[in-house]
Amino acid sequence: MPSSAAAPYLAAFVLAAAGCFWGAYRARSFETPVIRRPLTLLLALTGVWGLATVPLLLPVPEAVMYASYFLGLGVGISTVVVWLWFCSAYAGHAYHLDRRLQLVAAGLVGAILTLKATNPLHRAYFEPTVATDPFVHFAPEVGALYWTITALAYVGSGVGLYLLFETYHESALETRNVAVLTLAIGLPVVPKLLSTWWPESLLLLYYEPIGAAVFAVGVVTVARERFVAVHVPARRQLPDQLPDLVFLTDADGRIVDYNESAECVFPDLPERVGDPFSAIAPRVADAEGATVELDRDGDPRSYRIDRRQITLGDEAVGHATVLSDVTELEAQRRNLRRQTEHVREVSEAVAHELRNPIAILLGNLRVVEEQRADDAGAPDAGDASGGPLRAAIEAAERIDVVTDDFIDILRYGTPITETGERPLEAILADAWHGDTAALTLEGVAEAGVVADGTRCAELFRLLFRLHRERGATTVRVRRDGADALVVDSDGEPFSTDTPEQLFKYGREAGEGSRVLLANAWTLATLHGWSIAAPEGDRLSIRLTDVSLR
Repeated sequence: MPSSAAAPYLAAFVLAAAGCFWGAYRARSFETPVIRRPLTLLLALTGVWGLATVPLLLPVPEAVMYASYFLGLGVGISTVVVWLWFCSAYAGHAYHLDRRLQLVAAGLVGAILTLKATNPLHRAYFEPTVATDPFVHFAPEVGALYWTITALAYVGSGVGLYLLFETYHESALETRNVAVLTLAIGLPVVPKLLSTWWPESLLLLYYEPIGAAVFAVGVVTVARERFVAVHVPARRQLPDQLPDLVFLTDADGRIVDYNESAECVFPDLPERVGDPFSAIAPRVADAEGATVELDRDGDPRSYRIDRRQITLGDEAVGHATVLSDVTELEAQRRNLRRQTEHVREVSEAVAHELRNPIAILLGNLRVVEEQRADDAGAPDAGDASGGPLRAAIEAAERIDVVTDDFIDILRYGTPITETGERPLEAILADAWHGDTAALTLEGVAEAGVVADGTRCAELFRLLFRLHRERGATTVRVRRDGADALVVDSDGEPFSTDTPEQLFKYGREAGEGSRVLLANAWTLATLHGWSIAAPEGDRLSIRLTDVSLR
């Protein structure tokens, strides 16, 4: 039978174990797995620790005392690790997910457990003894290793307390009650010191299960709602003030956390934490780069999905899915598409309205020219009266060509909204109509270009035409570095002191170039490329900032 002197100790540890087990059971109902899992394990281990202390206070065989003491030592050091896991998760840190820290913790616990298990060999941790005063109990004579490991455990516990109190301090909520309950975790250090300095006052035991029980009962009953609420504003990775919808999922694709904007669109999220993300938002879960339309407070909004893997070291620990509101951008894109279509319609109308009259004009002028040639009274070719007619025909022909150029730029000069990668050699082949000139390619056979394929081909078609109109017999396209292409030939070089003026409308580089260079500049800049005409003894056009692969 236990002594009456042992009754207060027995009652304290039995109640502590019961409180911890009950707290672990209640903690299973916490919605957020981030804090539910470590808290449940922490309280369950501490309950086992409290129960392992009971045989040390009873008149049982020494072997039973010895085994219980070892069990308590092993469970006790394990609770320190779980405690740090819980504190890191609750405070919104990711220390507990760091693979390197996990390995350090595992190695340290393993080493401590080994030292404790081999105590019969080195006796550096404790010397097992049984005392009879004031009642029969296990009273080991502890050594330097005991105090070293105890100090290490208290340091770890102190780090965890610091993380929690830092979180309470940063929270905008009233945290006094929660802070007091948390302080109970550290209060067992007081009886520990008393039993060390005044052994006659208290037995030398680990009183941590008692403090844990007070904490457990408090946070799962009295301060439950406030305890959970403090954790939410403390989430460092999920700023609630952002309009973007943010979701965090674990490695198994289950919802771990979210921000307030996400809850506005998915109001059942608080009840769905821990469920697969694919079941909550199937259109969003596995998408990336797509656009999805969702209702937010009855207002349809467009969101762009950005999904990124979260890693710690080499280990994937989950995903962050961010839905950015692009409603206005999508509206602008729709307007741009409508405007683009309108421009195309206008260009077709212009083509119809200009080309037909020009064709009629040219046809009539040529008929008049032929009639004058057949007329016996017509002047010879050098007659001054025939000069104006020939000049009118040439002017009409030029108007016809320039009209085609302007209509083309109306068709292709709208902003580029979609691009893709195509083989550069294929684009050049589409653009080339060599007539008598020859085309050579250098360094482009394996290259790809990210561009609007149609307009990129039109750009090179203009450049090739420019070279041929300036008398080129051999045109060369070569790659020059990582992002530059050069189109040069043996055609007549530009003769100007201001090469930058070559690409402006109305500043043609000679009779033959017409508006080719200006149109080429427009198509290049639409792609984000730069175009220039380097000075030299060869006709050359250089494109830079080209997206080459």
